[in-house]
Amino acid sequence: MPVLKQNDIYAGRYVLDHLIGEGGFSEVWKASDLMADDAVVAIKIYAPNKGLDDYGLRQFRNEFSITYNLSHPHLLKVSHFDIAEGSPYLIMPYCPYGSLTSELEHEGVFSERKLALVMHQIGSALDEIHNQDPPIIHQDIKPDNILLLNPKAYMLADFGISSRFRHTLRKATSDSSQTLTVAYAPPERFDRHPTADPSSDIFSLGVTLYEMCTDKVPWDGAGGQCLLKGANVPALPASFSAELNKILEACMQADRSKRPTAAEISQWGRHYLETGQWLMPKKNTGAAPAERGYLPYLAAAAVVLLIVVGGFWLYTDFNNVSADNTIEGRAAAELVNTVPAAENKAADPAEDKRKTMETQLVKANQQLQDSLNQVLAQYKDALVVKDQVANSRENVSATQEGETQQDRAVSKAEKLRVQSRELQKYLNQISDPKHSRELRSGWKQETLSRFADGSVRVLDESDGNQKEYRAAVFLTLLLTSPHQVVVREIKTDQRSKITELRLSKQPLSADM
Repeated sequence: MPVLKQNDIYAGRYVLDHLIGEGGFSEVWKASDLMADDAVVAIKIYAPNKGLDDYGLRQFRNEFSITYNLSHPHLLKVSHFDIAEGSPYLIMPYCPYGSLTSELEHEGVFSERKLALVMHQIGSALDEIHNQDPPIIHQDIKPDNILLLNPKAYMLADFGISSRFRHTLRKATSDSSQTLTVAYAPPERFDRHPTADPSSDIFSLGVTLYEMCTDKVPWDGAGGQCLLKGANVPALPASFSAELNKILEACMQADRSKRPTAAEISQWGRHYLETGQWLMPKKNTGAAPAERGYLPYLAAAAVVLLIVVGGFWLYTDFNNVSADNTIEGRAAAELVNTVPAAENKAADPAEDKRKTMETQLVKANQQLQDSLNQVLAQYKDALVVKDQVANSRENVSATQEGETQQDRAVSKAEKLRVQSRELQKYLNQISDPKHSRELRSGWKQETLSRFADGSVRVLDESDGNQKEYRAAVFLTLLLTSPHQVVVREIKTDQRSKITELRLSKQPLSADM
């Protein structure tokens, strides 16, 4: 197969502009799509010089059919995949601002706010693929695979490629390099039997974020295997906050169970963007509530113990007194028959002391029983209050649910109005010649991702006449011919993707 070069027409429709990047088993080109009015795209071609055998091609189709329908604002959407001359290829939006690598080279280390933006957006994208069934593991998080669609939109690229397919590609291209990027790889990837799960991506993201803060890769690029040899997680420079340092340290833990989730990373980034402060969620131990719940029972047990001990003490004391009186009882035995019964009973000191002790024991037991009842009553009152609070919350929740159902239609209409305004803004930016063609092409691809697909109907009702366009064709028209656009109505599906668009447009005058 011939080597690809500039101005070649690939797959009968893509004019290759220039090579963006290349690896051991693929090339990425900026290209123009002849069948979409020269729309600018990025095309990734696997095994461009040798192609794949039938087994490799089946692998390609199976794997990308799974990820093709994924839709997320910060996943670089594959708009089309196919095979040309034995080589699989993907069509994606062209990202004119390059990657994190190029941003670091041109602008230097990141501020905490910019790092928070990356954490929020890429953490959210990772959470999306990690929550698929089964989970999709990226396995190659690094600065080169995080692209910028615009200065504030970071996109996760190159996801959905399994280790098995990577191995097939390297075998087909005779690429002897390793199947992982060592500098960003977690410790578990260096095991005798390497494994990977969502926490493996978190480790690689932590290394990437550390590099964005320091312009250095931890452990001199030797990767997570250094932790297995006793190395420590490096700390950030003192200019960064201690909270951010703790977050990155957690991401790069050797014990994968101690690493945060992608959702947590996204939440931390979002919180910083909103408040200017890092907030690590408190771990829910549940110990304190459980201990408080047992306090009444512990108090009751203590009271019962006092009853037992007190009774035992009184009983022992009484027995001792009885034993002391035994001798006197024997000495007086001879007088028993000679003393009248009434006088004998009144003169018995042991009996008098027994009755006194019984009275004291009954009184002590009653006092302790009263204490126990008081503790149990307090606990019962607490349970009643707890039930009242729970019932109150249930009532509030039910009320809120009723209000939610009543407002649902209003919320949907308001959401459509907001979506219409945003879409109108983007359409006018695409058609504004004051911006560079390259920048407007990027906006065009981003806007196209808002549609269910490129064949969605766009109804142009300018001058009272209705013309129908495909979405991709209409956006290309705006790119090549400046117009002022007014959005009339949009219809969306359950994913909030546009399924129909009604609008009107007017040509922009030359002096505008």
